[in-house]
Amino acid sequence: MNTTTIAIQKNIRDKAMNRAKQEGFSLGTIVKILLNDYIEGHICIGTKILNNTGVEKAEYIPVDKETQEMMDRTVSELHQNISE
Repeated sequence: MNTTTIAIQKNIRDKAMNRAKQEGFSLGTIVKILLNDYIEGHICIGTKILNNTGVEKAEYIPVDKETQEMMDRTVSELHQNISE
C-alpha cells in the first residue's frame, strides 16, 4: 500500500480524531471514506449542493466585479490558511 502525508491544522485534526474515535473509526478510515465519497461525486466542493434525496441543485448568482474580487480573495486566504 502506498502512503501519502497530508497537512491538517492541529485543531481540526484533533476534533476529527476525537469524533472518529467516539464512532469507532480511525482518522485514516474517515479520510478514506471522505476521499471515496469525493471521487464518487457525493461530496462537491464549491460547485453544487446535494440535498438529502441525492438530487443535485445548482444555482447561479450573478455578482458585481467588486464582490467577485472579494470572494476570490477570501478563497485565496482560505487556501493559504489551510496550507499553513
